[in-house]
Amino acid sequence: MYRLGERINRKRKKRIIWSISLGILALIAVIFYFYYKVSHVKTVIHQSKGTVTVVESPNSQTLNYDEGDFSVSIPKSWQPVKIQNSLYKIYEWKTTTGDSQTLDIYEDTIPQGFAVNRELALQPEGGKLSTIGLASDNCSNFTKAGSSGMVATPARWQGINFLCDEANYERDVVGTGSTAGINTVTLNGTISGTHSFFFVYTNYSINPDFTLFYQILASFYLK
Repeated sequence: MYRLGERINRKRKKRIIWSISLGILALIAVIFYFYYKVSHVKTVIHQSKGTVTVVESPNSQTLNYDEGDFSVSIPKSWQPVKIQNSLYKIYEWKTTTGDSQTLDIYEDTIPQGFAVNRELALQPEGGKLSTIGLASDNCSNFTKAGSSGMVATPARWQGINFLCDEANYERDVVGTGSTAGINTVTLNGTISGTHSFFFVYTNYSINPDFTLFYQILASFYLK
C-alpha cells in the first residue's frame, strides 16, 4: 500500500547513506595520502669526506751505505758510529729516535768468543745472504747447561754452533753464524773477493721485532 511520504524518505535515506559512504572513502583517501607521503620521505645525509693521514715508520726509509767492499741499506733515521781503538774492523749504526737499536758488522776480524742471546743462521749465496728460518728464542731456554749463569755456554741452533750468554739472558742480542764457524759467514764477491762477516743486532725495546734485521741482511751485498 502506498503511503504518503514513504518514497521521499527512502530517497533521503539513500542520499544520506551515499553521503556517509563518500565521506568515509574521502577520509580513507586522505589517510592513505598522508601515510604514503610520510613513508616515502627521503632522508639525505651529507657525510664529510674523510681525511687519510699516512704515518710512516722512522725505519721505512733507508739509505744505502757504500763501505768499500760491501754495501748495505740502513734506516734513514739511524746514524753511523765511528769505532775507535778497536782490535776489530767494525761498522756500526744506531737509532736516534724511538727504541734503542744497534747494528754491528764485523769484517774479517771476527770475535770468536762473542756470546749472544739469540742466534740467526745464515746461508751465503755468492755476495748475498739468505736466512735459514728466523732468529732463535732466548738461548738460555734451550742450552744444555740451562741457567748456569755462564757468559759463553756452547749452544746450537738450526745446525749452527754459537755461544749463549746465559749470564745476561734478559738482553736481546742477536748474532749470526753459518756452517763456516761460530759467528762467521763467508761470502765471495765478484770484485772484492772472499770475506768473512759477523752481524750483531741489539734491540732494547720491551717487545723486540727482528724483521728490520732480516731486511738489513737481505740488502747486504759483497761486491
